[in-house]
Amino acid sequence: MSQPKLKLVKSRANQAKRGQKSKAQKNVPASPLSPAEEREAARFRALVSARAAQKFMVHQILHALEEPNDISSAA
Repeated sequence: MSQPKLKLVKSRANQAKRGQKSKAQKNVPASPLSPAEEREAARFRALVSARAAQKFMVHQILHALEEPNDISSAA
């Protein structure tokens, strides 16, 4: 049950950054999150951030492995 709420929070945050509202949100006032929901949203953001950092690190490693190896070409 908590995951759909997290997706909704994420969606609202993205729309707020762009200044947009969906049809369903135009007439519905934004309800403040409970402390438990705030903690869960913060945990979710931390997990997303850690996942992005992992993907970036893997990308850097793969890019480094694809570069030509100067030592082996000189031999």
